[in-house]
Amino acid sequence: MNREWSELNRKMQSGLAKRADFNNGISTLFELRNTLLRALVTLKDEHADEQFSAMPFSRHWIMHTEAALRIGNGINKYK
Repeated sequence: MNREWSELNRKMQSGLAKRADFNNGISTLFELRNTLLRALVTLKDEHADEQFSAMPFSRHWIMHTEAALRIGNGINKYK
């Protein structure tokens, strides 16, 4: 994880832990999700399908990305 992602993760966790900052934590979660998705798409676009599929972390990222999308979709239902 690079420094920007790490800082967003810390900010998100801090916001989600405090009731008063919960909405800020959710906003930060979406910002982090979008940043990670852009990084993943860029990585996929830069490599052939075979190369991308052979990367040991690509499935790991995809699973986390799908989980983040499910969380985001679930939260959006209540807005």
